[in-house]
Amino acid sequence: MMLLYTMSSVVLPIIRKPDSSMQDMVMQLGRRAETDSRLYFLAIDGSASTLNGVSKEEIAESPALQRMKKVFPWNRDVYSLIIERLLGAGALAVVFDITFEEAREGDEQFAEALERYGSKVVVGCNFPESDRITGVATSMVMPTTTLLPAGDPEDPRTGYVTVWPDIDGKVRRVCFQRTLMEASMNLPPLPGETSYESLPVRGIRKAGLANLIPEGSQPRMFRYADDGTTRTLEPKSVYEIFLRSSWENTFHSGEFFKGKIVMVGPEGNSNKDMIPTTFGMIAGALLHLNVMNAILKNDFITEAPLNINLLCIAFGGVMAALLGWFIELVPRMILLVLTGAALFGAAVLIFNAGYVVSVFFPVMALATSGGVFSLAEHLLERQERAKLRKTFERYVSRDVVKELVDNPNTVLDSFVGVRKSIAILFSDVRGFTTLTESADASALVTQLNEYFTEMVRIVFEHHGTLDKFIGDAVMAHWGSIATKGPDIDAQRSVSTALHMSRALVKLNEDWKRRGMTEIHFGIGINFGEAIVGNLGSTEKLEFTAIGDPVNVASRLEGATKQFHVELLIGEEMEPLVRNAFIVRTAGLLRLKGKTRPTEVFTVLTERAAGEALPEWLAFYEEGIRLYRAREFQAAAAVLQKAIVLKPGDWLNEEYLRASQDFLVNPPPADWDGVLIMTTK
Repeated sequence: MMLLYTMSSVVLPIIRKPDSSMQDMVMQLGRRAETDSRLYFLAIDGSASTLNGVSKEEIAESPALQRMKKVFPWNRDVYSLIIERLLGAGALAVVFDITFEEAREGDEQFAEALERYGSKVVVGCNFPESDRITGVATSMVMPTTTLLPAGDPEDPRTGYVTVWPDIDGKVRRVCFQRTLMEASMNLPPLPGETSYESLPVRGIRKAGLANLIPEGSQPRMFRYADDGTTRTLEPKSVYEIFLRSSWENTFHSGEFFKGKIVMVGPEGNSNKDMIPTTFGMIAGALLHLNVMNAILKNDFITEAPLNINLLCIAFGGVMAALLGWFIELVPRMILLVLTGAALFGAAVLIFNAGYVVSVFFPVMALATSGGVFSLAEHLLERQERAKLRKTFERYVSRDVVKELVDNPNTVLDSFVGVRKSIAILFSDVRGFTTLTESADASALVTQLNEYFTEMVRIVFEHHGTLDKFIGDAVMAHWGSIATKGPDIDAQRSVSTALHMSRALVKLNEDWKRRGMTEIHFGIGINFGEAIVGNLGSTEKLEFTAIGDPVNVASRLEGATKQFHVELLIGEEMEPLVRNAFIVRTAGLLRLKGKTRPTEVFTVLTERAAGEALPEWLAFYEEGIRLYRAREFQAAAAVLQKAIVLKPGDWLNEEYLRASQDFLVNPPPADWDGVLIMTTK
């Protein structure tokens, strides 16, 4: 019997994990509980721990603030002052979501307050973590004996703060009382075993409202009033009760706290008391407040019994069968989706009424039963198989298609991936977001299709692999499927970029004649070792490349705007293409995450064998060399010669401006030659 109980407690949570996740969505969309006005949250937050927002004069007039400012974590006499302040104002109870496990200065004063006001104060204790891991039930982790000398786990001034998460780590249920056997081994309690009460239950009991506490130790789901975003239990920083202006204005000289149950506890990520729940990470004190609110409002969620959930699952299966029998494929798929959405919507309404039912399994039954009628889809698939290759080649490089068909056991069929030295190209349309805001949708789609068609054609003509479209951007690479060597791969990628640029000029001329907006783009190309292979899931894979060289190529494309050029290539590319193209130094670019600046270049045109650099470019390159050598006067003189031969060149003028500026205001000793742009 015990073995069966243990197996069910392990297996059932695993089976329910996906259902619990979908129930989370239902709870997030469902209604919240009404907040009880008797609850209030005083947070030990960043403001309370530092008092940075409190003036020296305000601190000087409050002994409590002086003690708070002295050290954090605070000496314990601060908590005795909190108790006296709140109970003196007429609070029903003060609940500390703090366990006070270690002795600290001021314990004597705090202990006296706990003794004096024990009927209205509760502090936290804990089920030991090690006990739950080893399965050895010993005793509760109590506050230090300097506060509660007896260390009695049954001390009515303590309540456990422990919560137990589900298999996925989220807390969805709470227990109002637990024995050590239940807590440490998840087994039924032993006969006569002591049952301990949770912190929220103790707080309600201290407030004199014990008649509202539900009986039993079974886990309970409750309705949230404040999920951490709605902030119906918006906390105030605890220091404010000692701040004269807040005490008088906000708390009406203490009248505000009359008849209230006040929770005092940490709030904020810095305090590390955050608990994963249906609504994300929330402060432990806020979780306990929500539980107390549920007790006060009797707003709990009843979990549907097994027979009701089985009926829901059967309903999903029957609906799918009926739709599959009477409805054609496309309408059937639409109706299956709508039925699944209706099941989900019904679950939300049921939750609002106070019940939670299985959602995932009925939807799965709907989807699975629909698969029984997949024969028609299979026949259609056979009819379309002859078109597969042609259709596939519209979106993926012919090299990829050929490799898939001819060599199915290659890297394309593997998740492992391989490292290859490849050339990566990114092109991106400038100002695309602005274009979409003003352009006619139909005309824009037509224009983009024409643009993509031409760009992809050029990539394929130069033996490139089209990786993907990223919005209006094109990503392609060379050497990932087949390679002719680094030089050829790099040169093909640059040749592609130049042909794309020329093609865009012709496209713009045609679009202008047709009254369309011209398109401009930037291109970044880099070379390096990347990981290429299939990425994705077993249902959908994508042949792609990842790694630092890919990231650099993308950032080079973005940097074309900074350097006022259409094309930028990385420093690894330059030696591979310098003999085939006229390459120009653009500058040093400090990429995100890199400490050393990266040398970037632009490409002007193809270069014939033995062709010398244009005279203006030779002057420009000499000017760059002198500029980086901090010989700014000589650099300015040489750059002036380049400008005479090629007037209006932005890069030339920018380096001339920088050189002249540095003649007046020399750069610091650690200057690394990076060109700082001052114009757009």
